[in-house]
Amino acid sequence: MHFRVFVGAEEVDLVSVSPLHLPDGENTDPEIRQTVTLRRGVGSSRLFYDWNQSRVAGKQDHRAVTIVLLDGADGRPVNIWQLVNARPVRWSGPGLDAMTDGIAMEELEIAYDNIGWRSRL
Repeated sequence: MHFRVFVGAEEVDLVSVSPLHLPDGENTDPEIRQTVTLRRGVGSSRLFYDWNQSRVAGKQDHRAVTIVLLDGADGRPVNIWQLVNARPVRWSGPGLDAMTDGIAMEELEIAYDNIGWRSRL
């Protein structure tokens, strides 16, 4: 992998992160929010599920999510994006099919207020 992701201080092994985006600046509708989807293989960690359950229970559980792009040659950070006030909006569990050899995956869609971006070049 050529990226690392942290939810708070906890590193999370991911398969993919959907594209990051910010609104165009002209839209002020608070119902429109930026989201990103984090995708990983199901394992023993319940981080995604438990974080989403805190939202379902009505708790305001905002966390920093940090995405670090690594130099492929030696694994040094090249760019770092921090999602400000990240919070879950949707969790999806695995689809299971005995006829395939696929890996059980889970996804967590998170909303955020802003993105901070630092370059390490």
